[in-house]
Amino acid sequence: MQAAEFRLGIGVFLAVSSEAAAPGRPAYPRPIQNLAVAGALGLMDGLAFAMAREVLRGPAPAVPPVPESESVAPAAGMARDKRPSV
Repeated sequence: MQAAEFRLGIGVFLAVSSEAAAPGRPAYPRPIQNLAVAGALGLMDGLAFAMAREVLRGPAPAVPPVPESESVAPAAGMARDKRPSV
């Protein structure tokens, strides 16, 4: 065991019980964690951008009303035959 004493105004005693050992596996890079964090940050950035764009764009312009005669859509299966009659 190694011991050292440092004097920086207050006496501090530091003892080293063993040498530093290399870890069994590297701490970084962690590709799965990096991908998850990047995906979450990308989604949050996209949502913030979309919300800011909507706020800055302002209200939609007024659309003139469609006359009643033009607003009736044909029912399903009632399409007109565009072939010329013989």
